[in-house]
Amino acid sequence: MAVTLLIIYTVVYFVGYCGALGLNLLVRRDLVPSRTAGVILVLAACAVYFFFTVQALLALDMGRFSSHDQGRIVGEMLANVLLPLTVVLIFVSFAARRERRRRNTEQRSARIDPTA
Repeated sequence: MAVTLLIIYTVVYFVGYCGALGLNLLVRRDLVPSRTAGVILVLAACAVYFFFTVQALLALDMGRFSSHDQGRIVGEMLANVLLPLTVVLIFVSFAARRERRRRNTEQRSARIDPTA
């Protein structure tokens, strides 16, 4: 289940990212940050899925399970929601950091140009 949600969150992120890029191209300026739009869309999808997971958990008769099984059920449901979100957010932060480093090295090399 977690792998399926990871794929879904990735698709949702790229839909938000490409949608923001398309909007920026349409208005010919940087109106919406693309990464931010993708992350906000993923957080919204995660919140909706988390809400329905909690509703299913509340509808489940937990009294018939032992305390160990109750904790395991709650843990698995929360892990299925939060683990794919964490993976997507780590990937996005890594990509943003890599882009920022690349941009900084380009600016430094442009300032210190030995051929100028």
